[in-house]
Amino acid sequence: MTDELENEIEAINSIYGAGTILKVSQLAAQHHYTLVIPQADVTLRILIPDQYPETCLQFTTVDGVGPTAPKGFGSHVLITARRVVQRVYTPGQVCLFDVLQELEQTLDHESSTLREGEANVSNQLDDAQEPPSPTINASDAVLQPHWTLSTTVTEKKSSFLARSCAVNTTVEA
Repeated sequence: MTDELENEIEAINSIYGAGTILKVSQLAAQHHYTLVIPQADVTLRILIPDQYPETCLQFTTVDGVGPTAPKGFGSHVLITARRVVQRVYTPGQVCLFDVLQELEQTLDHESSTLREGEANVSNQLDDAQEPPSPTINASDAVLQPHWTLSTTVTEKKSSFLARSCAVNTTVEA
């Protein structure tokens, strides 16, 4: 491990707290670390080669996700981290601290954009008018099938409702 990397790790742990980046193992010429993304409550694994900073570091996997994170959020953070490394890395210069800062800014921007979008949708729903109900003729009522509805099943913030009706001919279907 180079002095540059040691200084960078020390700086990160000083600013973000002890344990933000920890060495997990060393195999051959590769060092494996875990990096806690404090804002996201996600821990990623990093592979740092002996030749770093001449050779780029790699985010390999998601090591852990906090209990309040939505499903798939760890993978999203991993993909975002890989993109940030591609933007920030310059051969011969340490970049881990810059990657962590840029990653936090990117995630913060995405989060605020998502909140703004949710607020806009909520406002649009509040402003929406009830559509006029269609008029039903007695002849239409005869042709309408009798729908059977299942009980509502809710799974991970999604609701499912099955509908069925009996038909006797392909025209009715």
